[in-house]
Amino acid sequence: MPFQPQALACSTCGAEFTQVRWGQKYCDLSCRSKRKNPAWNRAGSVAARRRRRMRHATTWDGVSDAEVLERDRWMCGICRKRIGKKFRYPHPRSASVDHLLPLSLGGDDTALNKRAAHLGCNMSRGNGRPGEQMPLPFGADVALSPRPARRARPAGAASVPAQSDDWIDAWIQQNRENRGRFGRDAAAPV
Repeated sequence: MPFQPQALACSTCGAEFTQVRWGQKYCDLSCRSKRKNPAWNRAGSVAARRRRRMRHATTWDGVSDAEVLERDRWMCGICRKRIGKKFRYPHPRSASVDHLLPLSLGGDDTALNKRAAHLGCNMSRGNGRPGEQMPLPFGADVALSPRPARRARPAGAASVPAQSDDWIDAWIQQNRENRGRFGRDAAAPV
């Protein structure tokens, strides 16, 4: 039986339209997208935005995304590769901030729960693997712990003797000897 165009009402907006193909239920692509994708539901997205804003207001510690990127030295915390500053959203290698314990699973929006990540790495991770421990960046353990007060040196105490650099000279000499034995021109030991 050949296709017979019919006049129908759109399932989303209720507007009258004429079918162009068999099984068509929507007047255009935007009505189809609104029906298929629940994010188009305005009432649901307004409530979700309100919940996000409230959670952000109660848990945000004032550290911006740019500060997190600088703290992590523009290195992705997921793939451990450098994040290029020239890439812009929505490029997969552009910068984003990943939450170790995702906000959707009750994580807070603090600096200790954030790390720098490529947008593609962050999107592929989704909200999986919650609670990964983030390695502290170099020197962060010193920056996070209170600095102990410096004790005054007792009067008359001798200064610390300078360490000898003899071990460096011995190491250089040993490497020079091995370079002749295992260098590019010499055959490797079997």
